[in-house]
Formats: sequence, C-alpha cells, structure tokens
Amino acid sequence: LSFLPWNGRAAFAIAGCHGRPSENRTPRIPEPVIGALLRWSLRYVDDFAPDILAGRVELDGLEAAAATGKRAPRVPSLADRVALWIGDRRRAGRGIPVWSVPEQMGGICGVKARVRNPDGPVLNMQLIASRIPAHPISLVQNKVVYGMLHDALNDLGPEPGGMDTAISILSETGLPWRNRFDAHTLAHEERQLQTAAYILCAYLTGMRDGEVQAMRPGSLLRSRSLDGLTERLAIRSLVYKGRRPEGEQADWVTIAPAAQAILVAERL
Repeated sequence: LSFLPWNGRAAFAIAGCHGRPSENRTPRIPEPVIGALLRWSLRYVDDFAPDILAGRVELDGLEAAAATGKRAPRVPSLADRVALWIGDRRRAGRGIPVWSVPEQMGGICGVKARVRNPDGPVLNMQLIASRIPAHPISLVQNKVVYGMLHDALNDLGPEPGGMDTAISILSETGLPWRNRFDAHTLAHEERQLQTAAYILCAYLTGMRDGEVQAMRPGSLLRSRSLDGLTERLAIRSLVYKGRRPEGEQADWVTIAPAAQAILVAERL
C-alpha cells in the first residue's frame, strides 16, 4: 500500500481489542516432532535440492525448445522417430514415461486414470513428444504410433516420471529417494524444498513469520572476525514487532545450515 491505513493504528485496536498483559504462552512443539521436521528439512536442502534444481533446468530446457515452434523433421517419419526413441529406451534399460499421479493432473489425464484406465499407468505424452520431437496430439491421433507406444509400455514397462534427471541414492537404503520427476511431481518437490528452506530460516534464527517473508535476495551477510579466523553469518530483513508499521532493518545471527537454505531458496 502507498499509505498507512487508520493512520498507522494496529488492526486489533481498530477492532476494539486489547493487548494481553503477558507473553504468548502457547506450548512449544514437542521435541520428537520438531526434531523430525528439522532433520527432513536439512535432507531436502542438503541432499535433495541438487536433484530438484537440476530437474527444473531440464524441464525449462524442454519447454523452451517446444516454445520455439520448430517443426519436427519430415524424414524420418513420425513412426520411424518413435521406433528409434523406443529402441533407445530399451538399450538404456528404461521404461516408457507415465505420469506419477495422473488422478491429480485433471483434464484428460485425470479422466483416463479414473475412468478409462483405473489403477493403470497413463502415458506422459507431453514428455514423450518433447523427446521425439513431435506434437503430443500427433502421437495420440496417429493410430500406428499410438499403438507402438502402448506396445512398448507393455514390453518395457512403465517408468513413473520419465525425466532424465538422475535421482540421488539414500545411503541408508541404497535406493533413490523418489521416482524420477515429471512436470507435476517436480513442482510438488519445489514447494517441499521451499517449505524446508523456510523452516530452517525460522527455526535456526528465531525470525518471526513476517520477518522471514520480508527477506529479499542478497539478505545473507558474510563477514570475518578481526583475526580473520571465524566467518560470521547473518540474515538481514525487516523487524516489525514494536517498530514502525513499515518495519525496521535488522540482522539476525545464524549458522551454516540456514545460510545454505537461503542460497537454495534464492536459486529456487
């Protein structure tokens, strides 16, 4: 807003409410709960973030290539290109891309998941088309090609997600921490990563919600002690409680995990 509502008076005062005589007495989140939340937030920022950010780079590249409007080559034919792509998947030991959660996609994907193919895989035509290259509608309307893809699905099996971005292995299980990404699950994991960064910033600094949300790019400050041996980390943002309505600039001293969370959030 370009002006201060009610001449800067607080909303609770306008509503006729009165302040509490003591501090908030809300109980702390139990240690087993906050501990698990903190551990998984650290896993996302430290271990999962590189995969998620790499997935976004891949998907942005695919979407940029599709947005150029380049026509697919006429030679070889669409069927020949599909056959070559299926052959590449077979040699790589990979399945045919399917949507990980088609019932949540809506549109035709949701209809196929609920009605036409209940509990069965739904081909990720968008991703397949970007790899061939072709238009997704061409893959569906060409009966020969459509049949080739479903035959390959039965032969090679489904690959949930289907993007090329590799998924890191969990040391405790020896397995990837999740299936490969598709556009829908990548967006979901980006929201998870953003939430993890928020949790770390709030928990490891003591910043209030409004103070975390007031952070801007470049808010991480690095400095050295006078002897040059110790790196000091701080976050610069706005503090509102007990200050002017527009807030006042302040610094919060923090530690390396919160600094890493800020760097990840800026990239995200």
